Amino acid sequence: MSIYDKNCDWYCDNCDAHLNNQCGFNTLFGHWTCTKCGWDNDVSDSNILFGEEEEFVRLAYIVCPHCAAHMQTYDSEYFKCPDCGCSGRYDYDSDSLIED
Repeated sequence: MSIYDKNCDWYCDNCDAHLNNQCGFNTLFGHWTCTKCGWDNDVSDSNILFGEEEEFVRLAYIVCPHCAAHMQTYDSEYFKCPDCGCSGRYDYDSDSLIED
């Protein structure tokens, strides 16, 4: 990590690629286009996640089990697919989706 990545690990919102390892990656302009899939990612300060005690919040990028839409969820928050409407939650301990 360096000053160019705000000492954070950054992952593509679309394909989950580790952005920090991409050639030329920096957060200076507040966005970065993933060199793997071409997705324009928000890498601004407003997209850095902290918990209540200044600890990073766990973030999971998940794929809807019904329609394959890409979503993200924080810790054990519930998700609702924006495309097909199915819902449930992501369980970190079992690394699985639990549908309602």
